[in-house]
Amino acid sequence: MVECRKLPDLKVENKIKVTISIIPLLLTYEGSYNFESSIRLDEAWKELRALVRQ
Repeated sequence: MVECRKLPDLKVENKIKVTISIIPLLLTYEGSYNFESSIRLDEAWKELRALVRQ
């Protein structure tokens, strides 16, 4: 029997909202941008341990 397990990871989502006034009080541009990053915690832990051992 093969056991599958999900490896631990961390996901971080950031959102930035930009508003530009093209013509004051008449015309504005609004944009929203999403950024997502993730890291595998087991690999990060191994790299941190290797860094500390040096």
